Parts: sequence; structure tokens; C-alpha cells
Amino acid sequence: MQDHLKEDLEWLAANVDYVVPEYTSQECTVCDHVDPENRNGKTFKCTRCGHKEDADINAAKNIEKRFFDAELRDCHEVFLESQFAPTKGPGTAPAKGSPEPSGVTNNHEA
Repeated sequence: MQDHLKEDLEWLAANVDYVVPEYTSQECTVCDHVDPENRNGKTFKCTRCGHKEDADINAAKNIEKRFFDAELRDCHEVFLESQFAPTKGPGTAPAKGSPEPSGVTNNHEA
């Protein structure tokens, strides 16, 4: 599904950028506290500050926050470069600047 969406967006001349989604459904958008107990099905309620909202909305806000966090994006880029560093012998690594594994940017100018 993710590859199909990426192909469709690239066909529309949009760039695809990825955000590490782990723990976004357990992280509070208000105080950044991460706890598996924060999420109970469709309901999110922070065990630290008491913030409450739909769990999917909370996770989406965390993904958006991560997407626009320049320091976090830089750390992620460094991590990916270390994981895909060229190796000796046969085999290839993704080219520098290749898309990483969930956010989307659009290059269309208004």
C-alpha cells in the first residue's frame, strides 16, 4: 500500500518523505509522555497530564509534529545513512537521498 501511494504521488510530481511512526499512538501531543497505557482502543488519555482525544487524531498530530521537527529529521537521516552505508564486495545500498520508509510533501507551486 505504501509503495502504491508513493508511486501515485510521484506520478503527480509530488515528493514523498517518511516519518518514523513508532510510538506515535502512545505519545501525548501535549506533554510528550509515552506510555502503552495512554491508548485504549480508539481513546487516548495521557497517564501523566490527562489529555484526552481520539487515539488516531492524537497519533496523526504526532506524525505531523515529527515531520516538521528539523532536529529529529536530521537524526533520522544520519541513522539511515549509517544503515545503508556502502559495503565492500557485491551488493548495493540505496543511493544517498533515496526515499526512506510516512509523511508526504508536495512540490507543486501554487
